[in-house]
Amino acid sequence: MHGPVYVRYVKAFRPKDARSHCRWGSGACASKALYMLGMHQPIRTPCVKVCVVDGQSGNCLGCGRTLGEIARWAKFSDAERDHVMTLLPARIDALKAAGKLS
Repeated sequence: MHGPVYVRYVKAFRPKDARSHCRWGSGACASKALYMLGMHQPIRTPCVKVCVVDGQSGNCLGCGRTLGEIARWAKFSDAERDHVMTLLPARIDALKAAGKLS
């Protein structure tokens, strides 16, 4: 073995392998390491696995979020996610009133 070996989320690699090891960027690797060590909190999500977006309102018929909110959900801060979560009941009610949901 040549040189020191570092441990990154339970997988050993040599420093020369460090750049190619994480294809998602160092922040994602750190998150994955915390997750694998049981120290990562799952992100709260309103997703109910019914991913159909209403063309008129732009809201998902399952959770009420917009496509932009769905795409950025993991990057939102807790405060941003909480804010969106407060808007969802009214969006779902509007979809029901428009006859899009039963």
